[in-house]
Amino acid sequence: MGECRLLVVDQNPESRAVISEALTDQGYVISTADSGDEAIRALAEPRPSLALVHVKGPTEDELRALRQIREHEPGFPVLVVGGGPEVRAVAERVGAIGYVVDPLDLDNLVAAVERVCPLLDE
Repeated sequence: MGECRLLVVDQNPESRAVISEALTDQGYVISTADSGDEAIRALAEPRPSLALVHVKGPTEDELRALRQIREHEPGFPVLVVGGGPEVRAVAERVGAIGYVVDPLDLDNLVAAVERVCPLLDE
């Protein structure tokens, strides 16, 4: 498997840092963004393999980053991380490759990334 580069998109700097640190500790190369606009810029070189988009509401503002990624890169792989029962519906609606439900369990998040990254090389 090639290197799996991850883009962590989260409006909250504390949770963005926690997610990034957990994944860096597992050997992943991480870039971060706090908005959809910043995420689009981060899709340039070095291009990430997968975007992890954290939505907490999901409110319209939090879904904006997902919509922007989908509009700019329709087929780009996205893993939705979010709270409540809505996260599955949100993930399905945006065509995400998967989802992880809050409250955020970093072991579950790492396991999801470990399951998804090998699929990206196929």
